[in-house]
Amino acid sequence: MQWILPPLERKTRPAFSTWWIWIMLPLVCVAIAGGILLFCWPVERGFASLRFWFWMLAAPLLTAGALALFWLSHLLHLRREIAWRHLFLDRKRAQWQTQGRRSLKLAAWHLVTPEPELMPRILGISGTPPESPSTTLRLPVREGTQLGESPLHEHVLTLLQPLQSALAALPVVDIWLSASGQDEDDCRLALTQGWQSLLNRPLSASRIHWQDLPADATLLDHWCDEPSDIPRLVLCLHLIQDDTKALEFSTALLFMPHNQRLPEQLPFRPVYVFRPLVMPSSAPEQKFTALLNLQQIPPGHRRHLWDAGLNARARNTLLSTLDVTGDALPAEGQHLLPSLVGDQGSAGFLLALSLATAATDMGQQGQMVVTPLNEDIACVQVSIRPADAVPVPEDRIFRYPLAWLGASACLLTLYGLLPSLSVRLALWPWLLAGFILYALLLAFAIPLTLKLWHYRLEAEWLTSQGHPHE
Repeated sequence: MQWILPPLERKTRPAFSTWWIWIMLPLVCVAIAGGILLFCWPVERGFASLRFWFWMLAAPLLTAGALALFWLSHLLHLRREIAWRHLFLDRKRAQWQTQGRRSLKLAAWHLVTPEPELMPRILGISGTPPESPSTTLRLPVREGTQLGESPLHEHVLTLLQPLQSALAALPVVDIWLSASGQDEDDCRLALTQGWQSLLNRPLSASRIHWQDLPADATLLDHWCDEPSDIPRLVLCLHLIQDDTKALEFSTALLFMPHNQRLPEQLPFRPVYVFRPLVMPSSAPEQKFTALLNLQQIPPGHRRHLWDAGLNARARNTLLSTLDVTGDALPAEGQHLLPSLVGDQGSAGFLLALSLATAATDMGQQGQMVVTPLNEDIACVQVSIRPADAVPVPEDRIFRYPLAWLGASACLLTLYGLLPSLSVRLALWPWLLAGFILYALLLAFAIPLTLKLWHYRLEAEWLTSQGHPHE
């Protein structure tokens, strides 16, 4: 998605002429006609004939009406062009807002950590926020296994147990599986065995998508652009095998299509994960401001920031941008995970997302997750409700050039009254037929013009996208 819109200019509509000009124009035309007739009209014809008054009043007024209507049509055409430009920009912005406000419905989740009370302690609900562990905190591993059973079988069962009622209601699920430090075949075997034991039905191997690295924000962004009717389950087994001072964890996140619901008796409330933003770590202000302008979360509803390992400069830049936009976060809502649970590396995003989801389910309003992503920063917002729908700008542009048609009718009437009576009787049927054909041809003029304007604006839009406006 393009987060920063091209800087296309909004032009000002030309104003209509002042009212006295529309009154002076027919008076001036009548005065000019009177001056000409004063020197050119034969006196012997008299001044009571209809022909004199035709040249004195009818012809000047028809000429003035044609000139006024042609000028009015020109002004309306310019205003129509600018109105179409504004409508084009408003529709592009509405499309940008609609794409930016897309979200994934996280219907069920489970986070397994060595410390059961980790979430309440981080949020300050009980105890004090923990410091970085002095030693590696490891998940308990069962000692013995049955013949042919994977060592991770019990661990997978523990992770999927709270999701059993949700998974049992789904006929098919696509699974994205990752496990740090574990063999792919062992993980697939453990998942297949755990699925069979838990749901009493086989799991097709084609439904398991193995990932060498844990899922990151780019995967969620890809899912926002390519929605699926099949639920998606993200499984991450983050098992530490060295002496790194970090917390082992495993998480399961079940994403559901928006048009599909789970049974109401499930102990989960849907949480919405909005489209992630990937911004450069060196200068994130512009894209981050664009994210805030999208209003994925209403202003003032953002309460917690989950930092999975940003450097101090990048984190302070984001916090200062929030302050400038008037949506500052309280100090107790800023959670620096490396100092709380240790550095999680590439798996930190899923840990932070799981903690933010649990906090959202506990009624903690909007959450924001930020994490390093190669040389960039990934930012994801989580809320208990989806973003507001974006209203579609209405097209109220009038398509038929009535002013131009009225001016043409004035000229046609003037031309039809010039010949003698006998000629007029033979000429008027042809003039009326030609005028009707002319009116029908004008019906296609404005729609064709709008289409040409649209092509020109699209070309200007694409040209502006190619410029380094970011």
